[in-house]
Amino acid sequence: MTFKIQNLAWSGLALTMWGGVLGAQPADLVLRNAKLITMESADPQAQALAARGGKIVAIGTNQQMQSYIGGSTKVIDLGGRLAIPGLIEGHGHFMGLGSSKMVLNLRDAKNWDQIVAMVAAAAREAKPGTWILGRGWHQAKWDPPPSPNVEGFPIHDQLSNVSPHNPVWLTHASGHAGFANAEAMRLAGVDKNTPDPPGGQILKDQHGSPSD
Repeated sequence: MTFKIQNLAWSGLALTMWGGVLGAQPADLVLRNAKLITMESADPQAQALAARGGKIVAIGTNQQMQSYIGGSTKVIDLGGRLAIPGLIEGHGHFMGLGSSKMVLNLRDAKNWDQIVAMVAAAAREAKPGTWILGRGWHQAKWDPPPSPNVEGFPIHDQLSNVSPHNPVWLTHASGHAGFANAEAMRLAGVDKNTPDPPGGQILKDQHGSPSD
């Protein structure tokens, strides 16, 4: 079991590590009987820590942290459980950031023609059958809007014409939509008879064929 304390800064540990101070100012929080990973090569693991004002002020043994316990200190016995700093971020999608560097960056495309040109260039370099992936397009940024279109989204003909031997999948900036070319839809078995997936929609043209 992992025990996570959020909003504690895990920095400057070397200043107070193993240093229970006699008569120290009481801490707001003391964790005891824990497995603390310090990331310090000299002392990689500790037993207890003291925190004040959202920051770790000392780390060491149970006995050393005793001097930080006052009348209002919250003391938590972790019973040997692992305690790590809470890694808090706003909505970064770290893995997504890394993978975005490995696909076509469509964020700055000003229109559908630019996206088609980027896919055409990638297809000229790719071996037949290799997937061409991209992400970041947003139809609200395009001027002019694509023509023809279905509900503001282009049909796949131009995209398919420049990449006949490579499946293509281009993900929307939100991650909640995507364009596929004819080869990708063929491999996925998507045609005019394919029903909408649960919670989603396959856009279709006036003839009932998938538009993208």
